[in-house]
Amino acid sequence: MAITNRALAFATRWFDQATVARIFDPLVADWQREWQEAPPSQRTRVSLRGLAAFVCACIVSSPAVLLTRAPKSVADRVVIRMTRFIALVSVVLLSPMLMRLADDGRYGMLVLTMVPYAITTAFPFAFIGAADAIRRTAPIPPNVERALALKLAIVAVLFMIVFGGFVVPASHQAFRVIETEGGAPVIRAVRELTTWQLITDPTMAAAQEPYTGGADRATRIQRELNNRAAVALMPVFVLWIRWIGIGAGRGKWWSPLPAPLMTAIVFAVFTSGSFLGFQLERAYNWVAGAGHWLPIAAFLLWGMSANYRRRLIIKHPAT
Repeated sequence: MAITNRALAFATRWFDQATVARIFDPLVADWQREWQEAPPSQRTRVSLRGLAAFVCACIVSSPAVLLTRAPKSVADRVVIRMTRFIALVSVVLLSPMLMRLADDGRYGMLVLTMVPYAITTAFPFAFIGAADAIRRTAPIPPNVERALALKLAIVAVLFMIVFGGFVVPASHQAFRVIETEGGAPVIRAVRELTTWQLITDPTMAAAQEPYTGGADRATRIQRELNNRAAVALMPVFVLWIRWIGIGAGRGKWWSPLPAPLMTAIVFAVFTSGSFLGFQLERAYNWVAGAGHWLPIAAFLLWGMSANYRRRLIIKHPAT
């Protein structure tokens, strides 16, 4: 049964040997035996029932994945690479403001309020280096690799939700308050509201904002919520496509691509996809904010095609 072999291979990649031997080996053995003993007319039902049991076993055993500890050297390497990348990109993003405000007495406070935005912008692209730190250094068991990647993905989404939905809006508002120096009251624009405020109290959004194309408040809020949701998933997709890329092209001089070049390509796909999505949304009257999901769709297609190519390489190594 091909399905049982694939199921057992999946369990081996995600769970430690003790868990596989204790839970999945007996389950798959019973599944195979029941399928062989069943009459042909009942084998489809047996396969579906066995698959359901396997999925339930994976769900019940999932805490073991989250509790799997990676070697300290690998975890430290991931943190160091991500921290260096985020720090470097943040400085680059803040450089124009540093030069523009060099003679401003409020220099320190204004730059400080923009640091969360710079960190949040750089954060998703740091996962290319994180994947390299896990998979392109000293080999570790597959289940340990995947456990670390899964925990990174969960932390990444939570980080983007908190920073992108709460910290960055507050820093934008603080920037405008400092810039006005106690002048006219600052009315919060859509990007300066927390995600919770956008959902529960949309009346706080400014009635008029620049660069909105005349969109009403409800439309701008819907676009902003879609933008934040799509950006929150960005690190997961960046990690995924780099992970597959490393596995698909080992041993070839051109694959996987060097991390800096891969980062530039991912950034180009994201920016061009965002621009194209906005244009298509306006041209075809899509649901407000739907264009923000175009980069995610592009990364999904990228990852699926890379995974398909990886499978072909496994089946036909000579090609």
